[in-house]
Amino acid sequence: MKFILWPKTKVMQFSLIAFVLSILLSLFSMGFLGAGLYFIAAKPLALLFPNVPSDMNTWHGDWVWPAMISLQMLWSFSFLIAGRVYLFLQEKDWTKLTLKTSYIVILLLSNLLIWLVLLMNVTPEMS
Repeated sequence: MKFILWPKTKVMQFSLIAFVLSILLSLFSMGFLGAGLYFIAAKPLALLFPNVPSDMNTWHGDWVWPAMISLQMLWSFSFLIAGRVYLFLQEKDWTKLTLKTSYIVILLLSNLLIWLVLLMNVTPEMS
């Protein structure tokens, strides 16, 4: 199997650039991207975790900052996954609107899934 450094398709080029930029942003933003990702997933998470306050300013403990950084870095991989799914569905002759929608839905669902796994595995100490 030959390793290709730069993908030939536009969607995978976009996904690779978005992946790298997201990884860099996750390191340099010091948790700000994770806060934005939490804001996007806050409503469904509030239904599943009613004891976790939606205001992140009340969160404290040793788990908060590493959780934000690791969430951001894990979420970056969803760009690559969404790009591969886009190509797979494109081979099946799906419409452009459906392809773009599936890309966005994969990004949103991966954000929610990572937050779910994270909140199920930490014991947040809330005030």
